[in-house]
Amino acid sequence: MSTSTEKEKQRKTLRERGICVIIPTYNNGQTIGRVARETLTECDDVIVVDDGCTDGTREELGKIGGITVVRHDKNRGKGQALKSGFAKAKELGFRYAITLDGDGQHYPKDIARMLKANKRHPGAIIVGKRDLTAAERSGGSKFANAFSNFWFNVQTGRMLSDTQSGYRLYPLKKLHLLPLV
Repeated sequence: MSTSTEKEKQRKTLRERGICVIIPTYNNGQTIGRVARETLTECDDVIVVDDGCTDGTREELGKIGGITVVRHDKNRGKGQALKSGFAKAKELGFRYAITLDGDGQHYPKDIARMLKANKRHPGAIIVGKRDLTAAERSGGSKFANAFSNFWFNVQTGRMLSDTQSGYRLYPLKKLHLLPLV
């Protein structure tokens, strides 16, 4: 997507489909401003969850208009940050939420791909795939991802190459069993 008209159309379609973006962040002061601003070029509805940041992230977020910020007084972990973001999204009336990380490893420009996948599979949880071929990762990280991919395949019969990706699209109604408070 390159032209402003295409981006405007995308933002309109995201709004019509009830899709927002949730960015959980913990001490990503060096990257969160860029990530949030780039996300706003793709989607008008952005929720950032400040998970008890202590490094200047809050100040960076304060410089950005047009986002909704949910704050935790202390760090509660990514899982709780996501739950808080989902709860806010549901409170605001959204039907879907795209999650991406505040450290810059996911590209907001790929929201167009998430939207395309959502149109084809509206009830599905969509999991993005990172290009991990050039990424420097520890042996433990590589093993954990391979282990998770293996067990996901055993349990579901489906093979995913990156089950640990935080770049996902969730139909919020499918989270009804998840306590969001």
